[in-house]
Amino acid sequence: MAKIRGRKTTAAAVVAAANSITVQGVQPGPGHNNSTSRVALNARNNAELRSNAQTILTMIQSTRPRNTSAAYKPKQKEFTAFCAQKQYHNANTVTEDKLLLFLVKEVAN
Repeated sequence: MAKIRGRKTTAAAVVAAANSITVQGVQPGPGHNNSTSRVALNARNNAELRSNAQTILTMIQSTRPRNTSAAYKPKQKEFTAFCAQKQYHNANTVTEDKLLLFLVKEVAN
């Protein structure tokens, strides 16, 4: 289950909500019927992918031992502070490049 606006929801509910998205003025591409545009299809697919990712992350975090979570917290706070100092446009979202820079600048030194 994922949370949307503080409410638990299933992947099916997220996909159903994404299915209701319509985009004005967008012509469907070749091979698509008039009721489904590429933008709407992408919105549905992205909603399903994101919902599934959130469900998996929730399961992983709920089964993680407390000692592991406690050990991760200080480095997570350091990473968040590092991202705030750098003023990244995507905040403290972990990317390969940011993580490598953090490791070189903050952890290895």
